[in-house]
This record gives sequence, C-alpha cells and structure tokens, in this order.
Amino acid sequence: MEGGKMISEDVFPCFHSYISGCTLVAHNAAFDISFLRHEFSRLGLGITNGYFCTMKMSRRCYPMLQNHKLDTVAKHFLGNLPPEIHRHRALDDAKPTAMIWMEMMKR
Repeated sequence: MEGGKMISEDVFPCFHSYISGCTLVAHNAAFDISFLRHEFSRLGLGITNGYFCTMKMSRRCYPMLQNHKLDTVAKHFLGNLPPEIHRHRALDDAKPTAMIWMEMMKR
C-alpha cells in the first residue's frame, strides 16, 4: 500500500490467482483483456484465460440495435439500469454485464 492507497502490485497478483482457470465475460472484452495483459505483464504474470465478449455477441446476434454500448445493450435486455448503478466503475459495469450475459444465454 502506498499512502493508504492500494496499488496494482498489491491487488493484481491476488486477482490473477482468483481468475486462474476461469473463463471471463466482459463487455468490450478486448479492452479489458489488453488492460489485464499489460498489468499482469508488468508483474511478470501472464493471462491465458478464455473470454466471452457481450459486445461482440450483441453485434452478431442483435444487429438491429442502434449501437452496442453497454447502456444500449442493457436497456434492450434489462430495461433501464437500476439508479444505484454508477456507470464506468468496475463493479457497476460488471453487474449489468453479468445480467446481459445471463439473458443472452437464455435466448
């Protein structure tokens, strides 16, 4: 910890261990995977996880949507996002992504 703040060297090894062997799901997964690849690489770690991208799936399966941003896809599958969701925060983006994924798997 540095000045009371967590830094990537504190968090990423634990996160790497946590996701080890898991298939990841993300909206715009290429961005998230490249970010993780960069951070893990700095720490001498790799990433070999498989992943699914809800944005790519949305483009392929629902081309009629106006766009394939998380908000648009969430609205299509879930209606409006709950007011307690604050977009562009990791956990608050992960929640609707998980819900979208579950809805996509039903269909």
